[in-house]
Amino acid sequence: MRKWKQIGLGDTATFFNGYAFKPTDWSTSGKEIIRIQNLTKGSSQINYFEGEIPEKYKVRKGDILISWSGSLGVYEWKGKDSWLNQHLFKVVFDKEDLDKSFFTYLISNSLKKLETQVHGATMKHITKKKFDAFPVALPPLDQQKKIAAILDAADAYRQKTKALIDKYDQLTQSLFLDMFGDPVTNPMGWEKASLETCLQKVDKIGKSFSEDSIQYVDIASVDNIRNVITETTSYSINERPSRAQQILLSGDIVFSTVRPNLKNIAINHVDGRIGSTGFFVCRTDQEKLSNFFLYKVLLS
Repeated sequence: MRKWKQIGLGDTATFFNGYAFKPTDWSTSGKEIIRIQNLTKGSSQINYFEGEIPEKYKVRKGDILISWSGSLGVYEWKGKDSWLNQHLFKVVFDKEDLDKSFFTYLISNSLKKLETQVHGATMKHITKKKFDAFPVALPPLDQQKKIAAILDAADAYRQKTKALIDKYDQLTQSLFLDMFGDPVTNPMGWEKASLETCLQKVDKIGKSFSEDSIQYVDIASVDNIRNVITETTSYSINERPSRAQQILLSGDIVFSTVRPNLKNIAINHVDGRIGSTGFFVCRTDQEKLSNFFLYKVLLS
């Protein structure tokens, strides 16, 4: 069996960093300046540049772009001829025989691994030296195409599944509003109460579990909140976090205070997990408020 070539990312292709545009360079006409926030849809504002700069900074439809600072990611440009801003690489396939689709998956996987090396940084940033040196396995071109075809099919299935789940979520929200009305305007005149009066106190580590009664605990972190907490990390009792952490029970609702949005609200389904820092825990008084009802209210 032929072995795959082991090389650094920098030896797979040439990566051109974007031009350091200044706000004074911006215009309302000309070619678009591609910024990270435009690729991630974090901003709808588009800036333009009317002048001319070296050809290497020009991006054409189909070019592969890599964000290596702030928000890490790989993208295929689908717009008109544009200019590349700094903190983005443009890939030029001039070193190895590469299938573009396979290469996109390779970079995406590599960025996830590189991201763990800058975890905790206020602004994620991968140096060019570390990027170039990151080791990857490069199969022959025919195998690249086969692998890419399989991954493309899997991604298409995932996208269809996600779209179906999104439709179910929309249907659930619609049914909720039909049955109970808008929680804010309260058109049905339901009795009102502050959330505080409907919640129980959430226990901290050490108040319910003793070191003699438990050997391992699951840690639920902010990054694992995706509607239902499924992924956790196991720690031995001597390694677990501070005693300020919450002990989660089945039915507890958690939502992120670090990155608050609808994707970071979830219901826990397992007793005994320990909540990491970065989110609030709501445990309802079931005689006053259903935890599932509260979950839907928060989502709405």
